Amino acid sequence: MHHGYNNPIGNASHTGYRRDIDGLRALAVLAVLAFHAFPQILPGGFVGVDVFFVISGYLISSVLFSDLQRGRFTYREFYARRMRRIFPALAVVLATCLVFGWLVLLDAEYTQLGRHVAAGAGFVANLALWRESGYFDRAAELKPLLHLWSLGIEEQFYFVWPLVLALAWSRRWTGAVLTAVTLGSFALGVWWTRHSAAGAFYLPMPRFWELALGGLLAWHTRAYGRESPSDARGIEKCTGWRAQFPVSMFEITERDGGRISFTMSANLLSVAGLLLLLLSMTWFDATTRFPGVRAIVPTLGTVFVILAGEQAWPNQMLLARRSMVFIGLISYPLYLWHWPLLVFARTLWSEVPPAVIRLALVLISVVLAWATYTWLEKPIRRAVEAHNPKRTFMLVALASFMMLTGFFGVAVKKGYIPVRLHTLSSLSEAALDWDYPGNDKAQWKGTQEGTVLFFGDSYIEQYFPRIRWLVEHHAGTHRTVRFYTEEGCAPVPGITRKSTRMCGAFASNGFRLAQQENVVQVIVGGSWLGMVNRGDYFFEGDPQEHVIDFNGREGVQVFSRLTEELAQLKAMGKRVQLVLNPPGGKMADPTNLITNRVVAAPRLIFRSIPMQEHVATTGVINAKMRAVAAQAGIPVLDPAEWMCSALECPVTDATGIPIFYNSTHLRASYVEKNIWVFDDFVVPQSKGAIFGGGTANLIAGGQ
Repeated sequence: MHHGYNNPIGNASHTGYRRDIDGLRALAVLAVLAFHAFPQILPGGFVGVDVFFVISGYLISSVLFSDLQRGRFTYREFYARRMRRIFPALAVVLATCLVFGWLVLLDAEYTQLGRHVAAGAGFVANLALWRESGYFDRAAELKPLLHLWSLGIEEQFYFVWPLVLALAWSRRWTGAVLTAVTLGSFALGVWWTRHSAAGAFYLPMPRFWELALGGLLAWHTRAYGRESPSDARGIEKCTGWRAQFPVSMFEITERDGGRISFTMSANLLSVAGLLLLLLSMTWFDATTRFPGVRAIVPTLGTVFVILAGEQAWPNQMLLARRSMVFIGLISYPLYLWHWPLLVFARTLWSEVPPAVIRLALVLISVVLAWATYTWLEKPIRRAVEAHNPKRTFMLVALASFMMLTGFFGVAVKKGYIPVRLHTLSSLSEAALDWDYPGNDKAQWKGTQEGTVLFFGDSYIEQYFPRIRWLVEHHAGTHRTVRFYTEEGCAPVPGITRKSTRMCGAFASNGFRLAQQENVVQVIVGGSWLGMVNRGDYFFEGDPQEHVIDFNGREGVQVFSRLTEELAQLKAMGKRVQLVLNPPGGKMADPTNLITNRVVAAPRLIFRSIPMQEHVATTGVINAKMRAVAAQAGIPVLDPAEWMCSALECPVTDATGIPIFYNSTHLRASYVEKNIWVFDDFVVPQSKGAIFGGGTANLIAGGQ
């Protein structure tokens, strides 16, 4: 992510070089680092990216206004500056990730990395990540280049911003156009946040307003001419706010006896801005609906701090300190380096690394950022100065290196470069083995009387391959079958999720479907453990969105409502089964079935989930679901009965091939051949498995 030019701004009358803005950059990047390495310490540290957006919009728009005013603006010069600033560090980080990924990643992981390298080199990483977003998207903490989404948004913004400003400037519409872009994009962001969290986060248009806000600030501060926006007249012009308190309250004495006087306005503005930043970094967390309206808090805080000016006491004492300026100067390469280090460490540990390792990686990223800035960025910047005769050659070399890196990414994505661990391809194949086409395609018209409804979340979707196989192999003798599912939504009425707000409507619609006269059989299942552990379910209609405590009276209310709905289905004469929480966990994830990713010849691990561990993990919730079923008068289906023996739940078959798709879901090809428990529902009188009697046979059968 780019944070504006590090070199002094060309328009000296406007801002000059401001050490405090470099310090503000440092505050932003340190917040992001803290959020990524120690999220419990700074749960809202992700707003550091929004701080960068405003800073970048302010500084680069200032340069553009200066060039436009002097008649020196050219697109060629603008993009040459972008290249010298962005390309060197980014290309080196992308190339390093490709090399290290070749050493330690499995096929599927390396293919995805190649796709992200190509997207990063083309500055469309945000669009690639948006297309991938979904319930079964590879976990964010396992994507080494996830953080390039912000760089994509910035570069897409600057692809059109100079053109917009140049046209607006020539028509003398600058202020109106800036205001319209900012407000329009903000409104779009608010709407998108309510309707699609992933779209609001990754797509450029809902985010452009944060960069445009910086441009709007740059435009307004130009009105002061040679006055600093931090002096009393400047603040009063911009805000209409005249200091009403004695300026002496904000005087300090230097060691040499000289006195520095600060206006009340500037100091209060800076303090207010820093408090807004602190509030957003500590109050927000990963469950906050963001960006949306809440993004006003960090962006407005950034505007206040910049507007206060470098003479404001908090800016001088906190942001302009030498240590903060140093971090600010290396903030761009620091942002680029820290996340891949943390992700590769998590991949090697198969879990979040110990705190001491994460701290060490943060410190290493600082060293790498300093080295990148000192030995790469600064020399290249000097070589690309306008008066340097080697400038054209260096620009061509930079562009060529970036293109070459992107081409290597495409080659990896296409599979032209086999990963070092290709002998473990069975693990990658398992991690890709999921097959659910969506509700519209997961239904078949049958000839037998009645409809079978599979209703739930992805824990019901995982059984689709077997049902499809049954339908295809029993044409003319199967019932009508319909799947109605929503990934991440428990089939429980009356509750919904902060992150997936259609869950409540989904559950209500599902029970209405189940009550239809033609439905004779209903299989209800879900991640009951996920429901009680996710921490973002609340009662529909609750304006406070209070998170439900499933272990207290609220939980009793939830389970009672579910019991009533299930009992009503039974009273209508329908056969209803409730599927319990299946086995799963870290050991089930196929990408964890490897001894060591670094040694020369890593081996597969043949492991299983001890029944004792399965009971410890799911025993409490499964007991609650058994009680719900008993009160409703319906039977339960326990996946452990057809997946496990008395002592353990295997995660591989007899030949060592993984049977799980990820840590909690079975892979499609395994389900198709081995999970027979639903056969009699779909094809009456079929020779399907007998409930409770298929443990060892089901694990090894059907091969």
